[in-house]
Amino acid sequence: MRAKPLSYKRAIESLLKNQNLVGMSFEPDVPERGKVARIVIAPYNRILQWQFLKEIHSGADPDTALSICRDGKYEVLLLSTKYRPDDLAHRPKVLSQFLSERQEWIDAGRSSSATG
Repeated sequence: MRAKPLSYKRAIESLLKNQNLVGMSFEPDVPERGKVARIVIAPYNRILQWQFLKEIHSGADPDTALSICRDGKYEVLLLSTKYRPDDLAHRPKVLSQFLSERQEWIDAGRSSSATG
């Protein structure tokens, strides 16, 4: 299930709090996915999000590209070093999804080391 949209203030707080993720593996078990290259605030609406991502991939500043979002609903995304807009294998991840997957990966490592 998709997380609820964030306010701009909450999105900024999340972005700043998680800057330490830049440079980490995008997926621990799949090195081909690259590393986290950047964290951006994006529109929550999927169509606007696609337009936003195309703009920043073309070199637009994320803050400028974000001006298409007028409904006040945002999401924080992580982009891989391998990111390309039309490549589903390297699509961005929502921050909350990334953190949840990381925790599952950490928990799985703990349980396998405890039984091993």
